[in-house]
Amino acid sequence: MVKHDIQINTQYRRFLQTDITEIEELGRGSGGVLNSATSKPLAVYKDEEGKMHKYSALCPHMKGVVCWNDVEKSFDCPVHGSRFSKDGIRVVGPAKANLAPADNKAGAEDQEYAGGSSM
Repeated sequence: MVKHDIQINTQYRRFLQTDITEIEELGRGSGGVLNSATSKPLAVYKDEEGKMHKYSALCPHMKGVVCWNDVEKSFDCPVHGSRFSKDGIRVVGPAKANLAPADNKAGAEDQEYAGGSSM
């Protein structure tokens, strides 16, 4: 049990790590997590047109910090395996909600579940 607890708790080290130091360094069609010491971590995706999409990088399940999966083009939580699309939509896992939009202009009502129904 102690081994399991240590394994789970090491996943939270992502609070101290950042994938990118500036949003502008992202290439088109890629994502990453911006984690500065002064704000909450952001999951950022730059679409093919160059538009930035920003979400909270905290998984709604247990608040682990997601990672960008370049192969699947998704944000994945290392704690319990929840996966979110590049648009912050929950795809699979124990999380019951999408990643929260970080941009006040884009509300959660703009997101849809992978099944097509609005949140």
